Amino acid sequence: MPEWIIVALIVYGVVATYILLGGFLFYWLSEVYDDTRTGGARAILLAPFWPLFLLFLLYQLRHLPRWIADLIETADLRRKP
Repeated sequence: MPEWIIVALIVYGVVATYILLGGFLFYWLSEVYDDTRTGGARAILLAPFWPLFLLFLLYQLRHLPRWIADLIETADLRRKP
């Protein structure tokens, strides 16, 4: 199978997942925040960007072990006289 087909399938899968997740969040937020006086309109407008925010958080979690190691190392250095 040519590489461009594999790349196209991966891109299609990512875009389709993003659209489905954004659509679900849009539907769920429109059910929960049906009153625009409570700020529901802003939450609904931001719904398509939530999957990107979640992906960003997951991407940042890869740094978590290093952050924990840095905290432990810093705490150990402060304990030594």
